[in-house]
Amino acid sequence: MPKSIENIPLLDDQKKKQYTFTLWQKYTSCRWQVGITAALAMSCSILLRLNMTMVVVCMTPGNLTLAVSQNGTEITIRDPYLPLPGPSNTSFDRHSNGAFCPDEGGLEPCGTQLLSNWAPLHERAQMMSITEQANSIGGIGNFILSGFICNIPVLGGWPFIFYIFSGINMVAMILWLFLVYDKPSKHPWIKPAEVDYINSHRTKSHDKPLVVPWFKMMTSGPVWACVLGYVTSGTLFMVMAVCLPLYIEQVLKFDVATNGLVSALAFVGRFLGALVFGYLSDWIFTKRLLSLITIRKTCHATGLLGSIPIILGISFLGQDDQRLAVVLMTLYWFTLTCMNSGFRVNPADIAPRFAGVICGMCVFLNSVVSLFVPMVVTALTPNGTADEWQIVFYGCVGVSVVGTVVFLVLASAKEQEWAKDPEMDKDVVIKVTGSNNHAFDVDSVCSQNSSYSFK
Repeated sequence: MPKSIENIPLLDDQKKKQYTFTLWQKYTSCRWQVGITAALAMSCSILLRLNMTMVVVCMTPGNLTLAVSQNGTEITIRDPYLPLPGPSNTSFDRHSNGAFCPDEGGLEPCGTQLLSNWAPLHERAQMMSITEQANSIGGIGNFILSGFICNIPVLGGWPFIFYIFSGINMVAMILWLFLVYDKPSKHPWIKPAEVDYINSHRTKSHDKPLVVPWFKMMTSGPVWACVLGYVTSGTLFMVMAVCLPLYIEQVLKFDVATNGLVSALAFVGRFLGALVFGYLSDWIFTKRLLSLITIRKTCHATGLLGSIPIILGISFLGQDDQRLAVVLMTLYWFTLTCMNSGFRVNPADIAPRFAGVICGMCVFLNSVVSLFVPMVVTALTPNGTADEWQIVFYGCVGVSVVGTVVFLVLASAKEQEWAKDPEMDKDVVIKVTGSNNHAFDVDSVCSQNSSYSFK
């Protein structure tokens, strides 16, 4: 027997404790304050990321001119502070969409690692999905507000998109500085009961500098399942979100203000999907209806494959099917969001200590791919016709199928051996005796949640 058996926190770590929270207590807790603040930061970041999306649509000749009165006669002149409209300028704006993707490159890995430290296992899919889907809130705000901002009769309206959204980001940064802390143990006003709840429902590790096992990580199939799942999602996002206003303008023929509202509806579907599927996946896990890996793979495949018939339906619609197109685009995003309870939550399953590092890899590769997606879309839609956009949508189908197969083959929900903390050895074999002097191994003792004395 070990010299000091009291120093082995094995029984305390594995006891099944019961915690009960009302909805009010849950969503006003410190862990959810951190999660909601992270969500706010994500949503504000997407405001900047999507700026060029609506600016490209707003920079039309009508928004580059001014109506003035000269000698009692109304005339129209070009705004001297704005560039001349032309193919070169429009082409630069369309091709530059991808260049704005890396602006939140450091935020997403930070948010993933942060929530890996704060999210109990039973709330992990909800918290991470809602935080990630804060992008949808940012997208909703961007498209709705941009459509109206473009109508400001000064400088064409669209420059104010940059000014207003940058100010909102400053507010979010200030809130982050005051409300977000790395770990529960560092939070100044968190209650001990909540710290105990978080620590008893997540993988523990010692507070020490991490040594990243780069070789084992880079050769891990489950890691690449997460990375390629992220790239799949990012590619579809760039096509269906960043390029969406162009499709709405060119094929469905909506005006600028209506374009913003319609584009926002797609993000409403995305946000609602995050709420529904995040809660559903956590509920299924809590009820032990499916194993964790089955939940992750099912959600991922359902989101990608379930959205294929919808996008195929969209590809056959035109100007006469405006309402149906709006409904299907919203439904597409609602369904696709189910995949976030698969790949996006998965880094915290397979390597909670390195979830931020894995997410950083995902963001980097996704940013590289995102640089080329608008270029490919532009090349495929030189005239902006429905037939040309149909090719783009068929490409999305191919991306969805490949992304599904890769994740189903490579993904895992078990914490990888290389990711475990060597100082937190939970495989210690000890013997415990009860009043009848029978010996039990520790797993059966803990599962019975009984009191035993060490002999």
